[in-house]
Amino acid sequence: MPPSPALADFAPLLARHQRAVLHHLCKEVERSGHPEDVRTAQWVEHLEAGLALKVFRTLYSPHLRKAALDALEHIRKAQRRLERGVYDICDDCGTTLALAWLKRHPAALRCPACISHGGEW
Repeated sequence: MPPSPALADFAPLLARHQRAVLHHLCKEVERSGHPEDVRTAQWVEHLEAGLALKVFRTLYSPHLRKAALDALEHIRKAQRRLERGVYDICDDCGTTLALAWLKRHPAALRCPACISHGGEW
């Protein structure tokens, strides 16, 4: 089911957010200065995000911040939810997420109330 017109604007927002996180992870890998890491980072930045995430988790997971890897994974989940037409529905309670909330937190999977009760974004 395609996203509603109100939600269609979130696809480019999520794509920009995803590219920014992916770029950040690549720069983190490049900072090692090792020629192989630099080549890998340059190559990975051009991969589809799901494959890039697998490469990062396999090769660099102990060395990269877990928060950055998790952010990339949350963005991918949000993109899939947008494609299925459930982007603006809280994963926990099923309430509709406010557009203002999604604009501030485009990869959010849960409403503020559910997050405050211990759920993750």
